[in-house]
Amino acid sequence: MHRFVYAAAVVSLTAAVTAQSPAASADESRELRVLFVGHDPEAPKVAFRQLAKPRTFQLYRERTAAFEALLRYHFENVTVVHGEDYLASMSDDYDVTVFDTRPKPIRPLQRKPVYRQAK
Repeated sequence: MHRFVYAAAVVSLTAAVTAQSPAASADESRELRVLFVGHDPEAPKVAFRQLAKPRTFQLYRERTAAFEALLRYHFENVTVVHGEDYLASMSDDYDVTVFDTRPKPIRPLQRKPVYRQAK
């Protein structure tokens, strides 16, 4: 089963991998296959865009490359895709999928009303 991890948990992921049982070596933890789903630097999806400052947009453009460098430092097999290009089937070939952006929906959201209309 795939483990979906949010970007805020990258540090926890790294700590968990390195704190494995004494029998697990650092080489074994480096062999994890990691898929990183990040922002497209050309069109970052900035939360609360109307409140964002120019520096916020700059940081969003840099963050995918920064996360990639961090993950490559700890793991040998790292693949980066942009959120718009991600498909759920991509995670089948990886041990861990890390999200730093919202991917496109797998299927359209369908909300059912929680109440009944008054007659």
